[in-house]
Amino acid sequence: MRSVVINQPATYPARPIHGALVSGFVAVHLDKSVFPARYLRTLRDLDYEIDLDLAEVRDRPDILFAKLHELLGKRERLLDVLWGEEKWNLMQVVVTGTDRLHHFLFDAYDDPAHPHHGAFLDYYRAVDAFVGRVYDRFGPQRMVYANFFETRATEYSKAATKGNWNEVWSSFDQRRKAKKGDEANDAAPDDGPGLFGDDGAGGVGGAGAQAAE
Repeated sequence: MRSVVINQPATYPARPIHGALVSGFVAVHLDKSVFPARYLRTLRDLDYEIDLDLAEVRDRPDILFAKLHELLGKRERLLDVLWGEEKWNLMQVVVTGTDRLHHFLFDAYDDPAHPHHGAFLDYYRAVDAFVGRVYDRFGPQRMVYANFFETRATEYSKAATKGNWNEVWSSFDQRRKAKKGDEANDAAPDDGPGLFGDDGAGGVGGAGAQAAE
């Protein structure tokens, strides 16, 4: 089994694997974030970045969205390189931008009148399109599994954004009661409309999708 792993959190410093590994959060030094070391030149040529500069984007939504799209593009360009360079059996790429977006600007999703609501959805559309391109590239003979973290409103992200845990626990209680009521009526739980205002998570037909947090 030979693997290519891109942006996997908690893998720093990068250790030897059968294949290629580029560490994710919380990697500190780029030269210690890649195995084998020959790919360090590739990372530098791509101007690859592990994560956002949190201090830079914390109070600047305009910079936040620009950097999120930029990072997503760099992940895809690195995937393009390693796809051809490595004779792999398993390919994994982790997109952490959705997590960062929820922590900094979750209210933009929650409120359709928010000035950055459209930009929030546009970023998710960009992620969805990226997953779709990867899915199409795998072809019909390979198994694709897409695990979507935080594609819906999560109470954890609300707390991280607003700092109001009392509201979080209250929401948990309400959801638990609602779920019990649904089960009593033999009705399937309904989480409400999808991220894009419909009943689905996006246009990646055939790929397994799981909302989790």
